[in-house]
Amino acid sequence: KTAYEIVDCDWSSDVCSSDLSGAKVANITPALADEMQLSAAKRGVIVLDVNTRSIAANVGVQTGDIIQSVNGQRADNVAALKRALTPRNGGWDLTVERGGQVMRVSLR
Repeated sequence: KTAYEIVDCDWSSDVCSSDLSGAKVANITPALADEMQLSAAKRGVIVLDVNTRSIAANVGVQTGDIIQSVNGQRADNVAALKRALTPRNGGWDLTVERGGQVMRVSLR
C-alpha cells in the first residue's frame, strides 16, 4: 500500500494542515477496497490510521473515514486531497463518509 501521512509542517511544505495532523491516508484502490471490505466501486481517500494523541483525533477524524471532498473540491485521490488542504483560508469543510453515512465536518 502507498499511504500518505499528514504531519505538522512549515508553510514551505507541500501540505500544511495542522488541523489534520496525525492522519495517515491512502487512495482507495480495488485491492484496498477488497481488504477493507468496501464496495469495489468505492473511490476516494480513506483514513488508514489516526494517532490517538494527534490533532486529527482531537477534531474527530477516525480510522475508516472516507474523505470525499474539502471545501467543495472532490478528493478523488491523495494528490487532490493535498491540493485541497494546502490553502488554509480560515479552515476546511470536509464531506466524509463514515459507516455508510455521509456527514460534513467543519475544521476551524
